[in-house]
Amino acid sequence: MQNFRIKLPTNASLPKLVPLIVPLVVLMLSDSIIAYSVPIYAQNLFSNDFFTGLVISFSSLVGLVFDFLSKRLFGSKNFSFFIKFTFILLIIVSYSLGLSFINKYIFIFAMAIWGIYYETLAFSNFKYLKNFVNSNDYTFSWGFISMLRALIYGIGPLIATVLISKQLQLPAYLCGTFVLLAFFLYLALFNKESKAPAQATNTTESKQELKVWFMLFKKIYPIWVLNLTLVLIDSGFWTIGILMSENLGKASPLAKLIIPLYMLPAVIFSPLSQTISSKFGKKKTAIVTSFIGAFFLVFTGLAVNIELILLAIFAYSVFTSVAFPAICATFEDYVSRLGNFDTDLIGLEQSSGNFAYIIGPVLAGFIALHLTEQKVFLIFGLLLALISFLALIITPRKIKMPLSKLLKIS
Repeated sequence: MQNFRIKLPTNASLPKLVPLIVPLVVLMLSDSIIAYSVPIYAQNLFSNDFFTGLVISFSSLVGLVFDFLSKRLFGSKNFSFFIKFTFILLIIVSYSLGLSFINKYIFIFAMAIWGIYYETLAFSNFKYLKNFVNSNDYTFSWGFISMLRALIYGIGPLIATVLISKQLQLPAYLCGTFVLLAFFLYLALFNKESKAPAQATNTTESKQELKVWFMLFKKIYPIWVLNLTLVLIDSGFWTIGILMSENLGKASPLAKLIIPLYMLPAVIFSPLSQTISSKFGKKKTAIVTSFIGAFFLVFTGLAVNIELILLAIFAYSVFTSVAFPAICATFEDYVSRLGNFDTDLIGLEQSSGNFAYIIGPVLAGFIALHLTEQKVFLIFGLLLALISFLALIITPRKIKMPLSKLLKIS
């Protein structure tokens, strides 16, 4: 047992995480409340599960376009720029959601800005860890971020439920005000502490960027597809899962625990990702834990009562709580090796999540409409089992980044 313990980051890295963690707490708390509220807002505004998923997926379509243009628009920008931009975007999203009840088409605008928000938040994380954290601490750092995210996104829905019960638009306006005040506080406390020098970068044309993405994709596609599948399932929980929680909650109050129990395991088990990855490798850890988790997701779709559903969701989340940090740390390793091409890989990595959130809510809504909300997770579980099994077979032990070939393209 002595050799199987949670490894902590080096003392030099711990203080440097603070300028990242402080804004993340604010942004994640507000976003978790908004994320729970959005499907409920969409259903109130558009009155259809399928169309609700379609409108929400629009945010990820915008995010995907942002990923592709990110090198051209923001390739030289550092963490300080991205985190400030992220604050501003979430403020716009929050107030726009409140105003969407005056005109429902403002909701679509809010979804577009929300899509860009998620990308700038991810860019902030990757850029910060690359510049301020030792490479040996990547898995722990991503595990800590996952743990923090799980804790906050477990609390957020509970807060959102209380706020919505008082007034439907209250979560949107309250979050907007909270983020606005926190933004000014952040500028006062951390503005000078989190600046890394901007990178020199060449502006790329669309054809060049496609070539760069394609070259990188050929190297990382097994992990890229696995990440897409896991995020696809995540989108199912944050759309149909929320609606299932609301609908089953009419018969049993325990159903309100679906999202909290989905998020809770990451609080406990994410730090284990560092320990397991150090023994078996990041990629293998991500693939195997995803494969095991798939069986519990299948059981979620087959369970006959709410207690078994909750137990299966919890078990599924235990294994993916280890998988997600391992995937992020794998990408962070590649980002650190790519020099000025780091933005390209971050954009490509984020594109998998955006593809997932483009097709996920629509697919989940379609399945729920023609079968049941619970059967969404049965089908997603079977898909994850297939993808993780194939990834286990075809993923090479070592993946080298084609830096010299990329330099020729640019």
